[in-house]
Amino acid sequence: MSMKKSYKLPIPLLGLPLKGRHNPILVALSSTPLVDVEVEVEESNAPSVSVNGEPRLGWRGELALKSFVDELSARLEQPLRFSVYYQARGFHVAGVYAILTVALVEAVAEEGGYEMEPVEVAEAADSIDWDAGVELDYIDACRRAIVLESSIIFRKGEEPIKVSLAGGKVELVGEEELGDVIEEELGEEIHTALSRLVGLSVAVWSRGIVEKGWEAIRSIWRLASRLENGLYYALFGVAPPPEGCKWTPGLQTAFGVCIDVGEGQTIDVA
Repeated sequence: MSMKKSYKLPIPLLGLPLKGRHNPILVALSSTPLVDVEVEVEESNAPSVSVNGEPRLGWRGELALKSFVDELSARLEQPLRFSVYYQARGFHVAGVYAILTVALVEAVAEEGGYEMEPVEVAEAADSIDWDAGVELDYIDACRRAIVLESSIIFRKGEEPIKVSLAGGKVELVGEEELGDVIEEELGEEIHTALSRLVGLSVAVWSRGIVEKGWEAIRSIWRLASRLENGLYYALFGVAPPPEGCKWTPGLQTAFGVCIDVGEGQTIDVA
C-alpha cells in the first residue's frame, strides 16, 4: 500500500526546550503545502524504515524514525516495513520530522481501514514518540499545528490556541550543532527559575500574538531573540546568530530562523 500526501510545514518560533518542563511554544504553519510525502507500508518479519528525501533529515531524525517504527510495530503486535519518500520545498528539521511521523500513523490507519480524526493521529504519534524516547514538546506542538491546519500556541496537557499569522514571512537558515551543554549542571532551583522565565515570557508575548498576529511577532522579535539566543548560548553552547535571527529547536540541534534579514529560505506563514 502506498499513501501520497502534501503537508504544510510547521516551524517552532518561540519557546525553549528544557528537560522535564512543559512550557508554552508558538508554532507557525506555512500558508501552503511544502512537503510532499509518499509512504509504503507492508508486513514484515522485523520492523524497519528507509527514508529518502531532500533536504536530508540527518542521522538523528532517521534514528528517531526507526525508534518510532519499532514502537508502532510493537503496539500493533505486527512488524512493519516502511519506505518513506519526501520532497521538502521548505525545510525545518523539527517540522519535517513531525510531518513524517504523522504520515506514518496515517498510512497505517489507511492500510488497516481505521477511521482516525486528525487530532487522534497527532495524539497517537505523540504517545508513540514518547514511549520510544523522543520526549520533545515542540515536536508534539508541530504535529498539532499540522493536524489543526493552523499556527498555534501549545502547552503539553492543555488545549492548543489557534492564532493567525497571516502576512508573515520567516527565513529558514539551517542547523547548528550544540556545543558545551550545561543544562543538567544547573541544579533544581536554577533550572526551575529558568523554566519559569522561559514559560512566562512566551505566555506574555502570546497575549499580543492572539490579538495582533504577525504584527505582534515583529514587535517582540528583537527582544525574544536576545533572550532566547542568550539562553541557547548559556545552556547549550551555541553562539548567538546575527541580529534579526534566533535559534529554534531542531533535533538535538539549534535551527536558525530570521525575520526581515534577507537570509536563507523565505516561507509565508498563516
